[in-house]
Amino acid sequence: MDNVCSYVGASLDGFIIKDSLTNETEVPQNTSHAYSDYSTTGFAGLNASSSDSPLDLRFYLYGVINPIFCVMGIIGNALNILVLTRRRMQESMDCTMEKAAQTGLVALAASDMLYCITALFNEFFGGNQTLFMGRNIWMFAQIYGNYVQNIFMNSSTWLTVIMAAGRYAAICRPLHARYLVGITATRIAVLSTFLTWILLQLPTVWRHSVAEIECYGQTVYILDEGVFITNLKLRMTFSYLWSVFGYFIPVLILAYCNVHLIKALRESNRMRRLYRVSPRGPSAGSRITPTLVAIVCMFLLLVSPSEILQFFHYTVSGQEFEAFNIALVFSNMLLTVNFAFNFVLYCIVNVHFRETWKEVVFCFVRRKYYGPLRKRKNSASTKASFIGQSTFESMV
Repeated sequence: MDNVCSYVGASLDGFIIKDSLTNETEVPQNTSHAYSDYSTTGFAGLNASSSDSPLDLRFYLYGVINPIFCVMGIIGNALNILVLTRRRMQESMDCTMEKAAQTGLVALAASDMLYCITALFNEFFGGNQTLFMGRNIWMFAQIYGNYVQNIFMNSSTWLTVIMAAGRYAAICRPLHARYLVGITATRIAVLSTFLTWILLQLPTVWRHSVAEIECYGQTVYILDEGVFITNLKLRMTFSYLWSVFGYFIPVLILAYCNVHLIKALRESNRMRRLYRVSPRGPSAGSRITPTLVAIVCMFLLLVSPSEILQFFHYTVSGQEFEAFNIALVFSNMLLTVNFAFNFVLYCIVNVHFRETWKEVVFCFVRRKYYGPLRKRKNSASTKASFIGQSTFESMV
């Protein structure tokens, strides 16, 4: 306790790092679905003024570029929700299965947006600080930040699985899909996904245990290693559990569904060319299927590097530590891109989404700029009419 209090007295506002207190090597958290402690220490935990070039690269990747992607993800997913809930998009749905897919897209956009919000919050309020002068936002961000972020990340993964499986059933198993795929079933699946990962990610909170110590008449709070860190069996059990249910099973399902969806799209195009069918306009099904295929491809491309690296982070030696650290930060940045760029993907793949987005922008511009002008014209015409009427009455 005297050692801790001496650090409190010597530190400004009690901001010290755990390694300074305990002289122990920090054990990295399970990162199967989160940033590791040694790969992302928080925006405040990285110092760009260091002469170490790898640390400078980490700072710019995690402290500058990644927050930009997070902001883009927040704005983009908010626009996704705005466009997907427009009446024009809802009226274009051909049947219940199409409306169920749209419900899944809205839920995915909401989950991705919340992930970007929590990631941005962790980058500015998270870090490796372990001594706090009170129960403040930095302390709770350190304890619960990764927990909340992991919930939305895993939920987004399984929401993608739900939509891909539903689309596969609608195209390849239409008779079964008629009874299994619907708006109510999709809503139940979305809610169950969030509740499941809220429970499965609870051990993330157990990474820390809070100790209260009286120093110089003031209560300070120290974050020590929790049961999730000290209990190796518990940590390894949940590490493999998260990896299997958070990545491997979803990847297998997504790959299987995506292959069959691509085959179905190619067969549809072949039959259309063979019989020279030229539809008046693309149906909702022909718009949603390419969109889901693109989402799955982007997920497999951007999420896999981060997930694969997690299996090697316990075996990295001291000489390879810095290079592995940079690779992990870069892969985590790709992970953020996966949650942030769906709006761009929708605009490229889905023509109807792009047209609805243009309509939203046009309505905003018309209300913003032409609305006041129209009011002024109406006011001027009303004033002129009133003056003319008054002149006529005076003449009479």
